[in-house]
Amino acid sequence: MRKTAVFTLILGVVGCGLYIAGCSPDKFKEKADKQVYDILDKKWDPNFGEKVNYRVSDVNAGPNDIATAALPVNGIITLADAVRIATAQNRDYLRQKDQLYLAALAQTGVMSVYEPRLFGVISTGYNNNNGTESVDASSEFGIQPLQWLGTGTIISTSIATDWLKFLGSDAPDASLGSVFSASVTQPILRGANPVVYREPLTQAQRSTLYAIRDFNLFRQDFVVGIVRDYYKVLQSLDSVDNAKRSYDSLKISEERVRMLADAGQLPYFEVDQATQETLQVYDQLVTQQQVYEEVLDSFKLRLALPVVAKVVLDPCDLLKIRNTAITEPNYSTGDAITTALTYRLDLANEFGFLEDAKRKVIVAEDALKAGLDLRASMVAPSDNRKPGDIQFDEGNYRVGMDLDLPLERTAERNAYRQTLLSLEEQNRNYTQATDQVTLEVLRSLRQVQASAARYEIQLNSRNLAKRRVENVNMLLLAGRNVTTRDLLDAERSLLDAEDALTSAIVNHTIAKMVFYRDIGILRVRADGMWYEGVVR
Repeated sequence: MRKTAVFTLILGVVGCGLYIAGCSPDKFKEKADKQVYDILDKKWDPNFGEKVNYRVSDVNAGPNDIATAALPVNGIITLADAVRIATAQNRDYLRQKDQLYLAALAQTGVMSVYEPRLFGVISTGYNNNNGTESVDASSEFGIQPLQWLGTGTIISTSIATDWLKFLGSDAPDASLGSVFSASVTQPILRGANPVVYREPLTQAQRSTLYAIRDFNLFRQDFVVGIVRDYYKVLQSLDSVDNAKRSYDSLKISEERVRMLADAGQLPYFEVDQATQETLQVYDQLVTQQQVYEEVLDSFKLRLALPVVAKVVLDPCDLLKIRNTAITEPNYSTGDAITTALTYRLDLANEFGFLEDAKRKVIVAEDALKAGLDLRASMVAPSDNRKPGDIQFDEGNYRVGMDLDLPLERTAERNAYRQTLLSLEEQNRNYTQATDQVTLEVLRSLRQVQASAARYEIQLNSRNLAKRRVENVNMLLLAGRNVTTRDLLDAERSLLDAEDALTSAIVNHTIAKMVFYRDIGILRVRADGMWYEGVVR
């Protein structure tokens, strides 16, 4: 008998252990992932941006997510490649996806308070008291305190079972009994307002919504930053090419001046002038080459590529924007401001913070009230011979009321006063945010207009500089009244004009992206690229 009881005890413990072991960490992770992405999918508004490329790296990618960041075979990275690679593996982007996940994960923790949460505790043991041996087991299962969202009612239930068996031939029969208990608490005054008892859940839901908006704001800034950096690398490469062309042209001019000096048509100090200018441009070429390699390495780092990776950017992308007609966004100042105030996600968050502050005042006001709770509880035992047969007619029932008079409310009073001041502050913050958005829109609109004008200026300047070089060369060869310095100045002006023209077209391209971002209509596509528009 003793061996049988001990074996039964061991078997029970092992069985519980196997059950617990069966609940593997992977199962918990899968459940958390499903709940998190169910929340995010339901809260995601199409006007926030396309619902892609937002899942953390250790879960399965979505059907439209960028699943690979493989480099092109030829080592030439296009703008589309750069955005795709950055979206897939940029460390800041991955961190933002993690933050979005954690915001929704925090909401699941708050949600559990308002959902039935089962608990179960089992204990068992072997006892030897002065030679009297026994084994015992106890368990308790039930629902942890649950706040019912409809009425704010707090409910809890449990059923506890105890079993005791003495070992030995003359031992009495085993004893087995159960107790069922339940309690209900209904707030009548303090805590009865739905706004109050739902506040933790409401705030968690709002925080998740803010996180979704913040993530999409980050994506907008991110694609603008990647495009800007991409074109800046190509601009640096273009400066190298311009310096190389200028150096080659100056070498030819230097030889031509030397020939004219040998023929007695020019003084030899002008040869020295040409040589010195050639050396200066060569020094500029060396410097520009160094700058280009450094900005390229920095860009590779931003793409999370090995810095030693043998890749280059596609100069055809710079050629495309050069060959595209300059256009300005079709927005008046008033339309641009109205659009921004309607669609800017950061402004929507600021308005949400204002609504949060208003709710906090309601919660603090409620804490000043008296506490009046109706309570009901019951404890009912089972028949010792039938542990599953609860004897409700033999139970202990209690109905009562708890009244907490608001006699000392200093802490609650201070908290209430703080929420009032916080509300005033958030009102100011929202007003300031509105003004800041307006300022940013005006600034970005002016930048687009100014960059378009500067492009036209630099285009005319470059064309003029080219004609100037051609004319001075012809006059110099014809022996007309021009000097080598005139030629060198023309060459320098052409080099500066070429660099300025490239800078102008790049700045205008970026300025338009920034404008669309600042009025809140820049949207990120599934491939990481962008377009401007809203979902009506």
